[in-house]
Amino acid sequence: GVFWSTRDDTIEAHTDADPLDRSSAIVNAGSWTLPDPADSESIVGLAMTWDGRLAIATSEGRVGIIDRALQQVVFGPPMNEEISNSIAVDERGGIYVVGSKSVA
Repeated sequence: GVFWSTRDDTIEAHTDADPLDRSSAIVNAGSWTLPDPADSESIVGLAMTWDGRLAIATSEGRVGIIDRALQQVVFGPPMNEEISNSIAVDERGGIYVVGSKSVA
């Protein structure tokens, strides 16, 4: 019942105002913004993992996992390359990212 979207350096969650009435208004259910983004860094990839967390990738090569409460985030080491495409996930926990220099 949550629609996830990105805008610049922010993830936004949207849901029905009344979860039992799908014709009710859509409301913002929370947001999360990148900590210390680089100049013009944006979130370019967002996918839900099979265990229900959100995988994210930024234009500056940061890849991370965030819980759906938008409270806990873990970033891997920087890829040191540009990412301009979305990402993919698999049922075994793999996160696939295409960068400007390689595929990780």
